[in-house]
Amino acid sequence: MNSRLSELAQETFRGIVGTENVSDDWVELPSIHLQTYADVSGNKIAMRNRKCVVRPSSIKEIQEIVRAARSLSLPMVPLGGATTFYVSGGPVTTEKESIVLDLRRMNQILDLDEFSGTVTVQPCVTVEQLNKFLERKGLRYPHHPESRITATVAGAISVNGISPFSTKFGRPGDQVLAMKVVLSDGEIYDVGNKTMFDNVFRMKNLFIGTEGCVGIITEITLKVYPIPKSRMMELFGFKNLDDVAKALQGIVDSGLVPESVMIPERQRIYNEALLPLLSTVDVSEILEDNEQFVLVVFSGDAPIVKFSIENAETIIQSNGGTKIRDHRVVESYWENLTQIGAVVTPQMNATYGGRKYNSIRGGIPIRALAKYNKAVREALPPGDKLIDAGITSYVFLPQLDAIQICGVLLNDGDSESVVQFNAWAEKVCELSKKFGGTISASGAIGTLLLNFAQMEMPGSSEVARKIKKALDSDHLLNPGKMF
Repeated sequence: MNSRLSELAQETFRGIVGTENVSDDWVELPSIHLQTYADVSGNKIAMRNRKCVVRPSSIKEIQEIVRAARSLSLPMVPLGGATTFYVSGGPVTTEKESIVLDLRRMNQILDLDEFSGTVTVQPCVTVEQLNKFLERKGLRYPHHPESRITATVAGAISVNGISPFSTKFGRPGDQVLAMKVVLSDGEIYDVGNKTMFDNVFRMKNLFIGTEGCVGIITEITLKVYPIPKSRMMELFGFKNLDDVAKALQGIVDSGLVPESVMIPERQRIYNEALLPLLSTVDVSEILEDNEQFVLVVFSGDAPIVKFSIENAETIIQSNGGTKIRDHRVVESYWENLTQIGAVVTPQMNATYGGRKYNSIRGGIPIRALAKYNKAVREALPPGDKLIDAGITSYVFLPQLDAIQICGVLLNDGDSESVVQFNAWAEKVCELSKKFGGTISASGAIGTLLLNFAQMEMPGSSEVARKIKKALDSDHLLNPGKMF
């Protein structure tokens, strides 16, 4: 960094965190998503922006950094696991000179309160680190994204991500009980408590899904749950999504409570379950004329799980679902969801010529899925620049809502492919709103959807701007993400 301002900034921050914890570039960015996700927003260029990376180890240091950055009028971008770098662009710098708050030194589990069923952690405890710790106590944090190895708790909250267990437990924001947050004035504030009850403005919701745009999360208290004693799952094929919606309505009406319900399209099942099994299964027999598949998972005490899966099977089959008898397919799909941790497997790389993956993550009512999915596919441009990777819907019960992961494979080194992706993304966002939903159900707005933010908040954008101004009057906290 060559300007006098930047030299002053670095000198100031070295005095706070030590020389070894200040640099002008990233250090050891997690690689899995950088390798498998396509860069469709110019984030590689953003990585080369002039910036000062500061690595605090305490809330006090964060407060001092924030106050110093404010006095220098330098924007601040919080960085955790960076797993959304190419997904939404949440931790991407948008200013030529900015402070990157690399929070990964703050990775300690502070307290486990088994009496209240809560755990308190620093922001950059990873999801996998937390669950390995809890496992020794027979507990779990029910968020299990594909990026769990590097995804941090604060990052998961900041983008309000999803996982297969969202059906029963909701998203990361739903598991937050309390937080310590540093605002742009450098003061620290406590929000929430050790219960789910937070009826005074629901303050913690201000910081969920906002990517550090209104405050920096420095400590989190989460609800944790016992590890289930038993788990059973089945996969069913359907000819159409209208029958899927009826089947899921039947499950809700019956009072059954699945741990996970996923709706992968035919192409998703092929890519994520069948490709690793091509030499051992009859693909044509499994796919047949099924266009949609439904994975249903129950967990808990064995007799209840057995009762639940059998009754769910009866409901599903009475609504047109066909059980996939070869359980290797079910296990392969579940392994891809919960163990492999990458959206592009070696088999997919070999099949699709090394193309990378990216997606748009809208959210709509399940009843609208059939028309929505058809419209999304029709919006794909002709040719081979974008290869359809299928749509997977993460189902939320009993609300009967779904988050659609609309994925494609592309070569992000080809500018025409990137242009086509972004044009398609705009159409998908328009469809999400047309069918009564949201353009940013998971992953927040980031740089990827910034141009469509007004579409997302046509009647409330002014209220959002007033909240932003009240909490960050100088617009220094992660600018260029929502406003």
